[in-house]
Amino acid sequence: MRALCTARARMRVCVRVCSCVSMQLKQLGTAYYVYPGASHNRFEHSLGVSYLSGAQIDYLAHSQPELRVTDEDKMLVRIAGLVHDLGHGPFSHVFDSLFIPTVRPDRAAWSHEVMSAELFEALLDDNGIDLLDEHQRRCVQRLVLGAKAQSSHAYSAPGVAQTVTMAAGFGGTRAQVHTTRTDVMGAGGDGGNGSAGSHLGGDEKMFLFDIVANGRTGIDTDKWDYLARDTYNIGHTSAFDHRRLLYSSRVVEDRIAYHAKEVMAVYEMFHTRYSLFKACYVHRATKAVEFMITDGGC
Repeated sequence: MRALCTARARMRVCVRVCSCVSMQLKQLGTAYYVYPGASHNRFEHSLGVSYLSGAQIDYLAHSQPELRVTDEDKMLVRIAGLVHDLGHGPFSHVFDSLFIPTVRPDRAAWSHEVMSAELFEALLDDNGIDLLDEHQRRCVQRLVLGAKAQSSHAYSAPGVAQTVTMAAGFGGTRAQVHTTRTDVMGAGGDGGNGSAGSHLGGDEKMFLFDIVANGRTGIDTDKWDYLARDTYNIGHTSAFDHRRLLYSSRVVEDRIAYHAKEVMAVYEMFHTRYSLFKACYVHRATKAVEFMITDGGC
């Protein structure tokens, strides 16, 4: 099926996944009470993330054929973009950041990313969607979880310290930013179960886990879409253009890196996110309604 998305034009989507009730969620929760235009939903956002994820993997596959990206890789990444936000509860982040810690403090570590992975499994089973084999399902779940794939959850393996490398012109000096993340595929690239090799290529394709949910640098298609969509719907402006990064991306040492000349594009991305937090996400009226909803549910 093709769908028309206001921010991303026409795109191919998996119609059977899109038709499920669990895909119909508001994007900004209580921000609607401050910005009436913020009535867009997570279904729209998920369409956009799926589209951008496909665009990035297509670009990398075309510009670097040595990566040996397969059609199956492309399909799994697109599906991961489509279902990455399934786990959001009522009123978006209110559910996991306020409601759950208040009502169930014993589940304070609960996250919508883990729930998205679990609901993806339920979505396929409950709706009789027999599109993927068991291992492909696990790969989509790991793509959704990104760096969180190896937490104490079922997809776990020991965490390791990683070095994020951004290539300066893709050669010569590299600026290195050290960060702690958990290895999505675990030691040996198999997620601790020795089974990664048949899909997504194991260690040699770890860069695929940087596309939808990048726990190494925070630069991912999820962010690209919601920054554009949220600024548009609340009437704000932004100098950030995701295309500057998408078309300067390259896999270096199995990480997605960006040309050093695009450092300002990276800055604008994080600056836009900061501006949205100040103007919308933590606006006093938005937070007041969130607290009232939490109190009402206790």
